[in-house]
Amino acid sequence: MHIEKNVFDNLIYTMLDDKKKSKDNMSARKDLRELGIRPNLWPDDNEKYQAACFSLNNQAKDTFLSVFQNVKLTDGYASNLSSCVDVNGQKLSGLKSQDCHVIMRDLFSVAIRNLLPIDVTSAIVELVGFLEIYLQRCLIPMS
Repeated sequence: MHIEKNVFDNLIYTMLDDKKKSKDNMSARKDLRELGIRPNLWPDDNEKYQAACFSLNNQAKDTFLSVFQNVKLTDGYASNLSSCVDVNGQKLSGLKSQDCHVIMRDLFSVAIRNLLPIDVTSAIVELVGFLEIYLQRCLIPMS
């Protein structure tokens, strides 16, 4: 569960372009330039860089977060997700491991649909599917 929460946090903060917690920062962009890959993501001479295709714009952030704010879940399935969402501040906070698991398994693919390019959405959905299979195999003892 904690692996899934770490992946979820990194993915969410990168998509929401949270400057303090995102993995998409100047250091990562300089590493791309050093490796000679993805030149469209390299910083310019003034040490500035453009938002990547996997970052949401302000309107998409509002749509993405409103999915979590407005979702109705049965009692005991997950905590009250609407209390963890700040649409005005465009942030998610206070999520527990179980909440991240529910979002990744059931809500994430719905929330990102039509907000990101299809290749990015496909990669995220495949990552979520991989994590679900991986965690099932790790948690179920082999006989």
